[in-house]
Amino acid sequence: MEYVLESERYSIGLAPARGGRVEWLRLRHQGAEYDIFRPRPEEQPEQGSIPFYGNFAMLPFCNRLMPMEMQTSDGPVPVTMNWPSESCAIHGLGCGTAWSVQDSSSSSFCEYTCRVEAADSIFLGTGLQQVTVCDGGGLVHRVGFRNEGFDWILAGVGFHPWFYLPEPGARLEFCAKGRFATDTAQFPQEFQELDNPDVLLDSEAHDGLDQCFAGWSGRAILHLPHLPVPVMLNSDAPTVHVYLNTGLQAMCVEPQTHVANATHDSRWNDLAGMTKLSRGETMWLQYRIGLASLD
Repeated sequence: MEYVLESERYSIGLAPARGGRVEWLRLRHQGAEYDIFRPRPEEQPEQGSIPFYGNFAMLPFCNRLMPMEMQTSDGPVPVTMNWPSESCAIHGLGCGTAWSVQDSSSSSFCEYTCRVEAADSIFLGTGLQQVTVCDGGGLVHRVGFRNEGFDWILAGVGFHPWFYLPEPGARLEFCAKGRFATDTAQFPQEFQELDNPDVLLDSEAHDGLDQCFAGWSGRAILHLPHLPVPVMLNSDAPTVHVYLNTGLQAMCVEPQTHVANATHDSRWNDLAGMTKLSRGETMWLQYRIGLASLD
C-alpha cells in the first residue's frame, strides 16, 4: 500500500511495504508538476532490493560492507550479500524489508518502523522513519536505528536519494574539509584535505563520480535545470556521499553518519566513523529537502 503526503506545494509518495521507500517527491508550481527525485523507470527500476529512483533509508550501515559482518558485543554478525556484482553487502538492511506504519493520521506526516535482521534471522534492532511535508520546509525525512539485540553494536544510518537529471547542466555546491580516495572496489584508502572547502560539481564534467566527503557543513545547493529554483539541502550528517550517473539521469546526494566500510576500518573514526550504540539506544539522522523561495 502506498501513502501520499501533500501540502499545497509538494507531493510525496511512500511505500513502507517496499523497503520503506520514498517513491516520489514532486513540486507543484504555476499549474505544472515537477519531479525532484528520479521517477520510477519502466526498465530496471531496481537491482535486488536496491531501487534506482526515489529515496531510501540506509541502516544499520551505509554503502559497501566487506567482510559482510556487523561488529557487536557478541562478536561479528554475518550480513547477507545483496550486491552480487561486487560480492558484498551494500546500503544496509532496511531497504530489503517491509516496514509497518505506526502513524498515518495526518496528510502531512507518516511514521513507520521495521525489524532489522542480519543473516540467519539474527535480530539486530528496529529501524525507524519519520516523513513530514510542509510548504515552508519541503520534505523533512528522519531515519533512525535502535539497538535491541546486543550490549553494543557499531551502527550507522543514511539516506540515498536519486535526484532527477532529465537534462544537462546540473550543479551541486557545498563545503567540506576533504574527500576520501578509494581503491577500485570503492573502499576508502586515504583522506585528502581540500585546499579550498568550496566544492562545485557539474553533471557533465564529473559524470561517474562516486565519492564520500567528510567535514561537510551540512548544507548544499543543487541546481536542476528543469526546476524553476534551486533545491536546498540540509542535514546533521558529518559526511555526504555523491554519486553522479547521467546515464541513469540521476545525482545521489547522500547524507551519512560514516564512510563506507567504517565498521572494519578505524582509521576514519575521528572523521567519519561508526557509532557504538548501546542496548536500547537510538541514533537519528535528519535530511531536509526543499526549494528556494518561489515568490
